[in-house]
Amino acid sequence: MKPWFRLLCGLLACSVLRAQVEQLAASGDGEILLIHSRFRLQAEPDLGPAGKIYRWQNGEWALVAAAQEIGFAISPRDVFAPFISTDASVVGWQVNVGCALCQIIVAPPLASEVSGVTLPKEYPRGTLRMSRNGRYFTADGYPFSGARYLDAATGEISDIPVDLFARPVVREIANDGTALLLITQPDDRTQFNSPGTLSLWKPGEDPRPIYAEHRAQSPTISATGDRVAFEAVAEGGPDDDQRTLVVLDTRTGEQIAVAAMPPGDFRAAVRSFAMPVWDASGTRLVYRSFDDRAQPSAIALWESGTRQSRVLLTSDEGFSQAIISDDGRIVWAVTETNRLVRLDLSTGTTEEILSPLGSLTGGGPDSAAVPGSALLIRGVGFTNSQKALDNDVQLPRVDETPEGMWVQIPWEYASIAEGSRRIAIRPDHNPFEIVVNIRLTHQVEPHIATWRDPETGIAYAKAAHADFTGLVTSSSPARPGETVHVYLTGLGPLDHPLPTGAPGPLDFPVHPLTPLTCRLGADPGPLEMPHLGYAIGMIGIYQADLTIPDNPPEGSSPLTCTATTAAGTFSGAARLPTTSKKSLTR
Repeated sequence: MKPWFRLLCGLLACSVLRAQVEQLAASGDGEILLIHSRFRLQAEPDLGPAGKIYRWQNGEWALVAAAQEIGFAISPRDVFAPFISTDASVVGWQVNVGCALCQIIVAPPLASEVSGVTLPKEYPRGTLRMSRNGRYFTADGYPFSGARYLDAATGEISDIPVDLFARPVVREIANDGTALLLITQPDDRTQFNSPGTLSLWKPGEDPRPIYAEHRAQSPTISATGDRVAFEAVAEGGPDDDQRTLVVLDTRTGEQIAVAAMPPGDFRAAVRSFAMPVWDASGTRLVYRSFDDRAQPSAIALWESGTRQSRVLLTSDEGFSQAIISDDGRIVWAVTETNRLVRLDLSTGTTEEILSPLGSLTGGGPDSAAVPGSALLIRGVGFTNSQKALDNDVQLPRVDETPEGMWVQIPWEYASIAEGSRRIAIRPDHNPFEIVVNIRLTHQVEPHIATWRDPETGIAYAKAAHADFTGLVTSSSPARPGETVHVYLTGLGPLDHPLPTGAPGPLDFPVHPLTPLTCRLGADPGPLEMPHLGYAIGMIGIYQADLTIPDNPPEGSSPLTCTATTAAGTFSGAARLPTTSKKSLTR
């Protein structure tokens, strides 16, 4: 492989991790598992990327619920946050009804579905919470009504003393009906400026404060009501944003520091790092162990008898969640690449239930799908063992990179109808597949490939220096008079047609039929382009050699490339770092 080809494939963006097997819920014995996912089983070709609830039982997967697809929506429809009682007799999940114009709220956005128990018609359905015995519930009708409490055995409904607009919602319930509430300040409903107060409450009583020293994340109460666990986040001072996992005895008020973020590693995050979960007795607590990584790489277990923790599972993939069964025997955990494992603490055996499938990031496809062009499906965890399929057509694989999977749209697609097409990414040894919607167009739509700076998060044009020894970056900008190599997709047909899956030939040049012009920043004049062609040794990638003017801007400026056809003018843009210093060396 040519050095410059390795350069282009190796200098890549860092993607934000987002697992798509998540929100685990298990029965009391851990033998039934519910998950939320946007994947689909390979036997469900009628389902798309909308949210779904699946059940695992006796080694088999089954669909429980699927959200309807309504096209573009600011708040898309979803079914999520599954819950199940200890005896598995009550099962439910949250529903986002979806909206395209969320500024005009015509109905509460959240609802729920519950089986195994009858909720009164007048009882709200938003952000539903249930005790492990399936008897007590809290919910709201946000944004139109406050939170309500329900004893399903008696039908009694009570108002909960929390702010109507308080977010995040904390209303966890023990089996005796005790509710753990986070009571926030009226002017600080999200705890961003001052900590709220964790309190215990039952209907007919006043809330009993139990903690208000620091901001509390992911608070959870044991089914017995004897213990509460939460992540305390310090605000201000020398330990600003220091995180500590705390266990609080609700009978004595004793606080136990279970684990803490490494000194000096104060990472701010909207959600909890530890995400603790109790067994029913409140004697075992599983959590994502604190470490010096952006994503927790270990799952730990704390036991009240010894007041000690031990590591149960480790993975360089990072863990997104772990739960423990009510009987304290089974631990379920999922990594950021959607590897799902089941650990039996009584035998010490670990079973991989789902092999890694990867996760989408950044909305999936990076651009429109133009016949012959490469298309980046943004994500993490993709491997060369996975296939990209459009019904029965397997799309040629261009590359698997840290920023996602590159596939080629077949040249033959120029003869089929434009519009949305559904691509399935299917792994070996996994019953699920990723579903991606792409937009097929017959137009030429220039798209400049980009990479993202992991430190700043800024995306830049993927351009190599004149000698192919490195990417053009903010610390190594393009110099005056230098000819850089910019990589694009979407430029359409070639003057020498190539078969689908064939790379750009080395022995003779191949060029797109549609002319291209590129401009840098506010300069109205086009950049000199000594070469525009199908990149040698690459599939579906075009290369434009652009000469930087003698007096370019200092810093990064938009690079805009435009193609004009009979159907109109189409442009793509990305930022390109340049410097006006001719003597700058890399």
